[in-house]
Amino acid sequence: MKGTNFISQTIAISDKRMLFLRLLLATLVLLDLLYIKLCLPQNNTAYDLFQQRFVISLMLMGAFAATFFWDVRNVLLSVIVTVVLLLNTTFDLYLLHLNRFHYSIISEFLFTILLSSMVLPRIRHVAAYLLFVLFAFLYIDWDLGNQPMEVVAHGILVTVYVSIIFFFAVLKLYFENKFKHRGDMVDIIFQDSQECMILVDGTSLLIEFLNQATKNIFSVNHSLVSTSVVDFFAKKNLAFSVEEIRKELQAKGYYIQHIEFQKEDGESFWGNMYIRKLEAENSTKWFIRIFDESAQFKASSLLRENWNTFARVLDAIPHKIFLKDPSSRFMLINSILEEVHSLPKEALIGKTDFDLFPSHLAETFYNHEQEIMKTGSMTMPVEETVQMPDGSTRIFKISKIPFYLPEYKANGLLGLGIDVTQVHNYQEKLRKSEANYRMLLEQASDGIYSADRLGIITDANPKACQMLGYSKSELVGMNVKSLIDEKDDRFFNIELLKNGLNRSLILERKLKQKEGAVFIVELSVTIFDDGGHQGIMRDITERKRVENIIQGNEKKFRALIESSYDITVILNDKLQMAFVSPSVQKILGYNPKEIEGKTLFEFIHPEDRESIELFMRQLLGIPDEFKILPEIRIVSLSGQYRYFEMAGSNLMADSAVNGLVINLHDISERKSTELKLLNTNYELDSFVYKVSHDIKAPLRSVMGLIGIAKMENKQEEINTYLDMMNKSVHNLDQFIKDLIQFSRNTRMELDNTHVDFNKILDDCIEDLRYMDKVDRIEIRKNVQPNLQFQSDNLRINTIIGNLLSNSLKYHKFEAGISYVNIAVSENQGAIEILVEDNGVGIGQEYQDKIFDMFYRASEMSSGSGLGLYIVKTALNKLKGSIEVHSTPNVGTKFRILLPKVTLTNSNGQKK
Repeated sequence: MKGTNFISQTIAISDKRMLFLRLLLATLVLLDLLYIKLCLPQNNTAYDLFQQRFVISLMLMGAFAATFFWDVRNVLLSVIVTVVLLLNTTFDLYLLHLNRFHYSIISEFLFTILLSSMVLPRIRHVAAYLLFVLFAFLYIDWDLGNQPMEVVAHGILVTVYVSIIFFFAVLKLYFENKFKHRGDMVDIIFQDSQECMILVDGTSLLIEFLNQATKNIFSVNHSLVSTSVVDFFAKKNLAFSVEEIRKELQAKGYYIQHIEFQKEDGESFWGNMYIRKLEAENSTKWFIRIFDESAQFKASSLLRENWNTFARVLDAIPHKIFLKDPSSRFMLINSILEEVHSLPKEALIGKTDFDLFPSHLAETFYNHEQEIMKTGSMTMPVEETVQMPDGSTRIFKISKIPFYLPEYKANGLLGLGIDVTQVHNYQEKLRKSEANYRMLLEQASDGIYSADRLGIITDANPKACQMLGYSKSELVGMNVKSLIDEKDDRFFNIELLKNGLNRSLILERKLKQKEGAVFIVELSVTIFDDGGHQGIMRDITERKRVENIIQGNEKKFRALIESSYDITVILNDKLQMAFVSPSVQKILGYNPKEIEGKTLFEFIHPEDRESIELFMRQLLGIPDEFKILPEIRIVSLSGQYRYFEMAGSNLMADSAVNGLVINLHDISERKSTELKLLNTNYELDSFVYKVSHDIKAPLRSVMGLIGIAKMENKQEEINTYLDMMNKSVHNLDQFIKDLIQFSRNTRMELDNTHVDFNKILDDCIEDLRYMDKVDRIEIRKNVQPNLQFQSDNLRINTIIGNLLSNSLKYHKFEAGISYVNIAVSENQGAIEILVEDNGVGIGQEYQDKIFDMFYRASEMSSGSGLGLYIVKTALNKLKGSIEVHSTPNVGTKFRILLPKVTLTNSNGQKK
């Protein structure tokens, strides 16, 4: 990769220079060889091996050159280089021996040793090589034999040169290893770093390299080399202003920008982007580092959230809480303190009591707080009455505690003001309650007494004394059991109530007055924790008498039910008939006892069962619900069906009934009358249809004859009369149509089917194409595609046809192009129909009357006055609405809203 080559050159440039030196030295070997061949005196004995020497020198030069292009630490290359070095060194030793240490051979030999030491990768390799040379050289010198001083001089010279060469070789290898180690460390840091690192060409802004952390954070699975860094950041919606960055780099040499984006896994990333300019090999690079500060940001957010939560907790506490520094200045407060002083927190922080209270009171607070902070001990809480901004008074019990503040290395003050206003209010209410209790006890209309654990009366109110005929002094000290009538065999045992789970009991007892008279009371007994009890007595003698009367009335009511001409049925939770009134035998012929236990569905007409099931489900769903089903059919014992109106009440929660009460009212006679009325209406419809048909037939004939007369007679005046006749006949025809539409709209039930507005508009336009000058009016329609709507097609056709007819009838050609716009669309769950024209318009004073029957805005109006009335009645049937906006001589706009029809299936579910 291009970026990798640049990084390698940047982090190990010295190592590359050493490699270049090797290539240079290899070239010098060749130049040295040529120099010896061309410049030095030739000697057949010294240079008779020139060709072999030339080949070996080329091999050495090639080995040196190879170390530049390939890693010298490669095992195969290292072996080849070592063999070539040994071969060249051996050959040089041979030349030394052959030429008797000629000075040119010695210089070349030392040059070869220097080059070889530079190429070998490790110190031990250099040491071994130099030892080999030393021993070989000594062997050659001893072989000379007859020149001992020359041998010694040559040995000392070679040893010195070898030592120097060894020193430089060691130094060279030291720096090479150091550079390599540094490069490896930088490469590891670059690749394994958790920071994003991107190398960008400073001119083209193309990415040359990016590390693995960048790919992980930005979710990149492919190479981005040669991709624009601007496009790369734009995909993450990150601003990357090139001009701004260039200016910053030019001025400062670096650029810093905060970035934030959403990673593909949904996690947010926050960080700082640091860009630095690098100059390398005649080019400018941008080195981009992105520091991931998401953890710090999240920690800060969490700390801020925790602090906000802590502040909300403080604000939620309904008491004053504050923290003061050693100078009694507010450091922390909650919302109650804001409310007390009518100041926001920002205004209170840093203030003292001298800013909030009178000086004498603030001085007292200050001295007290300083004493607490100095001694480090809290004092007894004190109560403080505060007048609130809303005029109310609140009482706080203030506790002040020393609180050590590390930032001041001294005690601060933590204050807690508990709102005891309610406690004071409760105490006052308790005092008043006790007074009221005594007053109620004295004035109560029920007799009230208190007794101890043995049943001895300890207190009694005047009403109890009055009811029993004793004075309070006589009643106090008596046992409750002595007041019960001996004939009442229901034993009044308080101990049973004490040992039970209930602590209260309501019962009826017969009590005996002092004079011996017996009366009935409802006695409510409540057990106290000490074993005593309180009794509240209410004289129910009169109520018992009334209950007896009610029981008698109940018998009368039952007699009424049994003799009624309506059928009363009680259904249990399984919808079985638990009770059937005797009237069922008179109306349907069934014996009540024989059909009890059966379900009502067994007697219902099959076509009515679905509506009955829905009725029962709705009735069971809501307690105390009352519903009416207008019409059902029930089979009689003879097999004939009779019509009934069903009324039901859900009294499942009433323990006395525990069922559904169904009342069946026989409407068979009324149904027969309704059928007769329907037949009559049908006959009337037939009559209207036939009459309209009989009237329309001659009208069509008249219109046809008028048309023929107009074609054959050329007299202009007669044609005018014929036009008037034609217009009158058309008006009569339209009036008959209006009557038919009015009759149908009044009596016909809704027939909800899918509405195709395009077809309806086309039909209406086709029906009105014979109107006068309709070809000069531009009709524009706009129906929303794929509109799904169900309603009564006939009525919608009537509505649109009448509105379109009005717009065409009252057009105005003076304005230029006359037009009618019809738009149909869905608007907020309803269908909106807009009919707009640029005709004569309607005056404001007439707009609230145009929907009345037979109303015409002026004598110039040629219609029957039924059109808009029919529109209004049809919309009422469809539960729709209509609005009109009109300006005279400008135009009229009708806006119709039709609600979507909600249909129900057989289970009562909406669809």
